[in-house]
Amino acid sequence: MQNSKSIIAAVAVLVLIFSIYIVITLAADSEKPISVQIDGKAYTFDPPPMIVNDRTMVPMRAIFENLGAKVTWDEKTNSVIAFKVNTTVVLQIGSTVASVNGKEITLDSPAMLYNDRTMVPLRFVGEALGYNVFWIEEKQQVVISKKIPTTFEKRVYKTVGGKDFHIYIYKPVDFSKDKKYPAIAFFHGGGWKQGDVDKIRPFAVEYAAKGFVTALVEYRLQGTDKITTAIPCISDGKSSIRWLRQHAEEFSIDPNRIIASGGSAGGHVALSTSVFDTFDEQGEDLSVSSKPNALILYNPVVNTLVNKGFMTDEKVLLSISPYHHATKDVAPMVIFHGTNDQSVPIKTIEDLQKKVQELGGVCILHKYPGKGHGFFNEKTLMPDLTNKGDAFLDLIRFFE
Repeated sequence: MQNSKSIIAAVAVLVLIFSIYIVITLAADSEKPISVQIDGKAYTFDPPPMIVNDRTMVPMRAIFENLGAKVTWDEKTNSVIAFKVNTTVVLQIGSTVASVNGKEITLDSPAMLYNDRTMVPLRFVGEALGYNVFWIEEKQQVVISKKIPTTFEKRVYKTVGGKDFHIYIYKPVDFSKDKKYPAIAFFHGGGWKQGDVDKIRPFAVEYAAKGFVTALVEYRLQGTDKITTAIPCISDGKSSIRWLRQHAEEFSIDPNRIIASGGSAGGHVALSTSVFDTFDEQGEDLSVSSKPNALILYNPVVNTLVNKGFMTDEKVLLSISPYHHATKDVAPMVIFHGTNDQSVPIKTIEDLQKKVQELGGVCILHKYPGKGHGFFNEKTLMPDLTNKGDAFLDLIRFFE
């Protein structure tokens, strides 16, 4: 009886494999090639996409990595495991049941082996990782695009002298209170004198689409608030990080995965939240940390003895210079800088990198040849900047 059952099972598997082979062969013979476009860019795959049970199948590693996920293979269970921000996807070869963050999902077409390559269902993978997936029949094309948040929540994070200062919160489109999200606070540039959150809004939207809770932070400026030094800017930066931790449960933020980010003077504010133990706003709950867990910086001011802005007092400038106060406890950071930056000399960045590394810290520097100050605002560079940011977060095991 046991042998009969084994024979029947083996025949069933052979029938399934033969059926899949026929479907693949017919699709390859009768249809023009299937194309795949991700966020406006065409991608090719080896082997090319194929139709199985009316589902587009693509090579495992290529699709996961092009969607920003980290992929591993479990030899014992014949399973693909993909991780992105706070989403874990598990697909087992031949199984019609997949798992997304531990929740079982039934598939029309299971992951399969073809020409020694693991093929996975494209729509399921894309949607599981937070993308929109569309099929255009007349073009035989799959179009995949990020789910871009279009709304934000405006909150007051502190009031100084009767004036409210706001923080603008973006959530992933598929936000769920059942998850814990990494957060990233962005500080705009403008020499501590001017500027507004719109300057760096594209980064907040992009990272929210990647699965982060993001925040755009207003802070005091010399032009509108008549400050005489950048100390209030640092104080506001620290207040905003503290506010995010205090409201972590409300926004489903993981309080141990908060990033500070900014460009130019905003990069100085972001970096200062990690460097300085001083400059806290009077009356705040100091038992809640104002220090970020990582830093992503774009042509930041790191030495205020070189980049003085509107300030002239050398003693004050020294007191707010991250380069001169950095210790081994500074958060791991990645810096993006143009080699032709006439405002913030790249040597100041190289000096900071050398110091942090000598202290035993992590400071990754990406140099952009010929680029000047504010280069990171070029829209065409966004994919490169964010991909390198993702690689940095993987390097420091930010999500583990």
